Amino acid sequence: MNPIASPQQCGASHFPSPAARHRARRHARHPARHRARRHARHPARHRALACLVAAGLAATGLVLPAQAAPPAADAVHPASSPHAISPTEEAWAASSPTTTSPTSTDVPASATDPASTASATEAAPPLVPSQFIMGASSHLGTMGNWATRAGGQTLPQIAMTELGATSLRDEINWANNGDHPTAEQQAVSQAAVARLLEVPQYGGKLLLILDYSNSAHVAGGYPNTTAEREAFARYAQRVIAAYGPQNLAAIEIWNEWNSSISCASDPVRSQGCPTAYAKLVEDLVNPSTHGLATPSLRDMAPGVPILAGAVNGSDLAWSQVVLNYLRDHDVAIDGWSLHPYHTATGCASYAGQGYNSQEFAALCTADAKVLTTTAYGQTLPIWVTEIGWSTAGLWAIGQKVQAELLVNVMVRLRAVGGVPAVYWYDLLDDATALDTPTDDPFEDGFGLITRIGSHADHTAGATKQSGVAYAKLAGFWRGCTDIAGAIAVNREFALTCPGGQRRILLDPTSAELQAALADGWTLVDLLGQAADVAPGGQVPASWVGYPVGLRSRLGDKPLGIASVALTGTPQIGATLTVTAAGVSPAGQAVTYTWFRGTSRITAATGTTYQLTPADGGQDIVVKATVSLGGLTVAKYSNHLQVADGVTVSQPVLFGPAAPGGLITAGVNYGPAGAAVTFAWFRGTSLIGGATGPSYRLTAADAGQTVSFKVTVALGVQTVVKYSERLAVLGVSALTVSGQARVGQVLTATAAYLPADAPVTYTWYRGTAVVGSGAAYLVQAADATQDMVVKVTVTKSGVGTAVKYSAHFTPAA
Repeated sequence: MNPIASPQQCGASHFPSPAARHRARRHARHPARHRARRHARHPARHRALACLVAAGLAATGLVLPAQAAPPAADAVHPASSPHAISPTEEAWAASSPTTTSPTSTDVPASATDPASTASATEAAPPLVPSQFIMGASSHLGTMGNWATRAGGQTLPQIAMTELGATSLRDEINWANNGDHPTAEQQAVSQAAVARLLEVPQYGGKLLLILDYSNSAHVAGGYPNTTAEREAFARYAQRVIAAYGPQNLAAIEIWNEWNSSISCASDPVRSQGCPTAYAKLVEDLVNPSTHGLATPSLRDMAPGVPILAGAVNGSDLAWSQVVLNYLRDHDVAIDGWSLHPYHTATGCASYAGQGYNSQEFAALCTADAKVLTTTAYGQTLPIWVTEIGWSTAGLWAIGQKVQAELLVNVMVRLRAVGGVPAVYWYDLLDDATALDTPTDDPFEDGFGLITRIGSHADHTAGATKQSGVAYAKLAGFWRGCTDIAGAIAVNREFALTCPGGQRRILLDPTSAELQAALADGWTLVDLLGQAADVAPGGQVPASWVGYPVGLRSRLGDKPLGIASVALTGTPQIGATLTVTAAGVSPAGQAVTYTWFRGTSRITAATGTTYQLTPADGGQDIVVKATVSLGGLTVAKYSNHLQVADGVTVSQPVLFGPAAPGGLITAGVNYGPAGAAVTFAWFRGTSLIGGATGPSYRLTAADAGQTVSFKVTVALGVQTVVKYSERLAVLGVSALTVSGQARVGQVLTATAAYLPADAPVTYTWYRGTAVVGSGAAYLVQAADATQDMVVKVTVTKSGVGTAVKYSAHFTPAA
């Protein structure tokens, strides 16, 4: 979500004051990452280097090398992988504001400050998604980031199908969407929209951030006047329309304003200008209050939750000013968003727990939820839109530790209650060059996927252990609703799920795990180190002390598929059919995924598939999958090798294009054994008897066009190709118009081919030549004489064609 600076943005002439330069660095590069973590640690060093490094990153456009890429998502036979999950089945409909109420864990507004709730007691409940959102942050909208993994999968495809994410958080910032964008800005925006629209293609939705300044409209780095906020609202309208409201999980207003904006004129607090931010939210939600000529976000995106805050940390003091303003001005929002990193601001009472504390994020989030009740007058859902740890730089942790922290923090944040979404920061590592033990380049290891091999435990393009853990957790608790457990002390959390109760043990002992097996639970390693352990089995020693899921047994009806059969004629155009037999439990729904080689055929999801030319010579296989209660079992069909498809080149005609000339069609076709037929046409009429690759032109072809048709058939596939039409030298008609009388002009008109050939006209009185050219003035000597005109058409290298008009006798 974080735009990269250009070299111009780093210059003092562009941002003359120190405060302005500070804003330029923060807005133009990676505000979400660095404000939350780096500025809390060693800000001076990073302020000096950040803009130059960011400008260098702007020129980067990497495609990971093929040898470093992990197996493709849904590649053939991935079922043995311990982290294989079923496709996303998240329910996205936002709850109606007339039927949704805060969760039972929300603190009632009247319990803390009855007076402060007076203006909100009749407010409609906020819009919330019907299922928990497990998302990730991406930078496709501003940076493009890593376009594809070797093998062809894009980041949205990997996130939704391999990792099991249900949403990505991203942006196209205001600077690239001005009222009069440059061609470069338009190209950036169009490319970004195209990348982000892949998210719904793979079953996910986008959390859209509206953010960052635009020097064409704003002088001070952020919109702080009605006119500037109206310009920002027009940008919001364009971007929302480009994505389509139906593709949005939520709309988040700005990103980390509390740590990136300074304005000494703010009467309450200069750092972060809370009142200025609150006014921006107000004008986007209630534009009529200050006479803005733009629609409300509610009208731009009906039914889409509107989030405010995007707070670096929880920053309770800053948040209270904003929430008080929104309450006092009747501005209805649907959620408050946080980035509760341990190094962020606003949760000082928990800061002693250490960098790797998962409880810190949950405790800060719980505090923020209470604050909304007192400061806003209504308990708001808390969206955690950034949280993460890095495996690179001076603050690096190991990949396994990152994976453990991911599971821990996801579980504890969900257990806070009233947290409808958690977005990991971020999807892809930001590393673009090797770093050293003394450098900390943009904390480039926060991703679930590596971009380059920047460390010993990083393989370029691979899914990191945190990505594996993310996928395992997503599959384990998908569809589950309530989660119970104390966020600060509990090691065990209970889930209510479609297939029965489940539990998560965050740091179990060996004795706990063996006892769970004896009690009839199936153990699921949430870090993806090994396969599930069935009741009565032996728990691997490596599972002890790391997050493990416990799934209730399916009884005497184990989930499975006995066999999968793929039948049909493997030829282009034929239809193949897949059948799954021995499905248990009986009647359980089966989903099918078709593959061409190792690539998924995205349009094929049913029991039948008609082979296309792209399948020629390819291996076709189908994966059948059954899922129940979070458990997924897959089985593959037999393979069918599709016969090579018919190939036919465009026919080309050779030879002298004049009557008597032999014309030959040059054409390549295959495969061997295919049936082929030839046909020749004069104009649009079939020439009888002409069925070979050559044809000798006749007088009937003079002044006409001839063409060639080849038909190649193999099995159910037939391909037909035509040559270009060949113009045959000749004159098909010659007419004389005008009055044949002395003193009148006659005009000769010829129809001939080829159209670009030179043509001459010759006029005769008897046998004497009396004129040339298409027009002729009748002379006195022509009266009562026999006259005729001749047209001659010549084509170099081909020949000459002649035709005479009808004879005529001019009158005196």
